[in-house]
This record gives sequence, C-alpha cells and structure tokens, in this order.
Amino acid sequence: MILAWLLHDIWKPLVATRDNTKELSFSFNGHEEKSYQIIKNIPFISNYTKKLVRWHYLIRWIIKAEEKSLDKKRTSEDRKYWNNEYKRQKEVWSKLDDNFKKDLTLFLKYDDYWK
Repeated sequence: MILAWLLHDIWKPLVATRDNTKELSFSFNGHEEKSYQIIKNIPFISNYTKKLVRWHYLIRWIIKAEEKSLDKKRTSEDRKYWNNEYKRQKEVWSKLDDNFKKDLTLFLKYDDYWK
C-alpha cells in the first residue's frame, strides 16, 4: 500500500484543470487511469499496487455518479449520462474480489486522512 500511496496521484499535476466556479479549486479527472498507465509496465511494481493505483478513485466515482444521476436539478440527459456512469463503475466494483474491496476502502480512508 505504501508504494501505491506514493504513486497514485503521480499524474495529477498534468491533468489539473481550474474550476472557475470556486476560488482555488481544481479538478483532476482521469488522473487515476493516467497514473496507472505510467506504472503498468514497470516490472518491479506488483499487480496489487498497480490495481490500487488504477482503482483508488472508484469508490468516490460511484458515489459521485449516483448523486448526480439522482439530482433533479440536472437535465434528464445529464442524469442519464451519470446513471450510465454509475452502472459502469458499479460493474468494475462487482468484478473486484472482496479482499481487494476492503483494501481499496482502507486506502481511500488513509488518502482522505492525509488531505
């Protein structure tokens, strides 16, 4: 987990976009997949670590997509998009084994702790 923690946000600075609706707020969409792409072919990094890096944002994406899909202030087209995104993320979650889900939850807890 320590190596995953060090590597999981490696691409964040390069995908940062400014959120103009909030002062000093940035978005880092796609940083988890980009970070995974950097490390996926490095042989001394375990597959476990690579999976943690790739999926470390999955729980947040599921929650975010569900909230947006149910938000009545959004257009029906936007809610439909987020509902599809929610289903896609839940499908990824369903394919992970239970031990990895527990580790991912723990990883997220510590990631939130250090923010």
